[in-house]
Amino acid sequence: MKYKSLLRFSTVAVLALSCPLVHAATITVTTTDNSSGPNDGLTSFDEALRSAGDGDTIRFEIPGPGPHRIATPLGGYPLITANDL
Repeated sequence: MKYKSLLRFSTVAVLALSCPLVHAATITVTTTDNSSGPNDGLTSFDEALRSAGDGDTIRFEIPGPGPHRIATPLGGYPLITANDL
């Protein structure tokens, strides 16, 4: 009986350790300008959607008085394929 318990524990431990640890990120949108680029120090909603992964959060922290309006780009936004975004 002890052998079966030890075998189960070992199997669970190996499975748990073999799974990669993935930490969700928080992506902060800091501009309403969807034409901003990757190295300009700003993050647009379009950039956030394109870089988001499973479990990530998109947060809005646009400076200045609101309300803020984000215009949809001509081609639209990318399809969201991340789970639990």
